[in-house]
Amino acid sequence: MLMVKRLLYGSATILGVIAAASVAGLMITVIADTAGRFFFSTPIPGANDYSRYWWMILIVFGALGIAERRNEQIEALVLEALMPTKLKVIWRYIRAALVTVTLTLMLIAMIPTAWKHRLQGEYAPGSEITIWPTRYILVVGVAVFLVVTIVKLFDDRRQILRGTFQAEGPEA
Repeated sequence: MLMVKRLLYGSATILGVIAAASVAGLMITVIADTAGRFFFSTPIPGANDYSRYWWMILIVFGALGIAERRNEQIEALVLEALMPTKLKVIWRYIRAALVTVTLTLMLIAMIPTAWKHRLQGEYAPGSEITIWPTRYILVVGVAVFLVVTIVKLFDDRRQILRGTFQAEGPEA
C-alpha cells in the first residue's frame, strides 16, 4: 500500500508541477499577445484558444490532486475543530463519500466525451488548434483527485484516531 501511495502522491506532484509550469506558459502567452497587439497591432494567432483550451485546463485540473493531498481545498474547519474524535472520522467519511460520488459521476461523463472528441479530431473553432487532448487532461486530473481523496481519507482517519490530525494539512 505504501508503494501505491507514493506512486499516487508522486503523480499528483508531477501534475502539480505541470500546472505550475502552465501558469508560466499562460503568463508568457498573455504578455506576448498583449505586447504584439500593442506594439505591432498583430495578436498571436490562437493565443486566446491556447489560454482557454490548454493553459487553463492544465492549471486547474493538474493542481486538483496535489491541492487535495496538501489539504488546500476549501473546507469548514471551524466546525470540524469542535467535533469529538469519532464525529470527525464520520465527517471525513461523509465528505470523502460525497467527493467520491461526484468525481465518479464526472469521470463517467468525461471518458466517453473525451473518446468521442478524439475520434472527431476536435479543434478550436476559428484558430484550428487541436484541443481534443485536453479532454484527456480533464480525465487524468479528476481521476488523480478521486484516488488521492480516497487514500487521504484513510490517512486522515488514522491521524484523527491517534490524535495527531492537523486541520492545516499534514504533509505526506
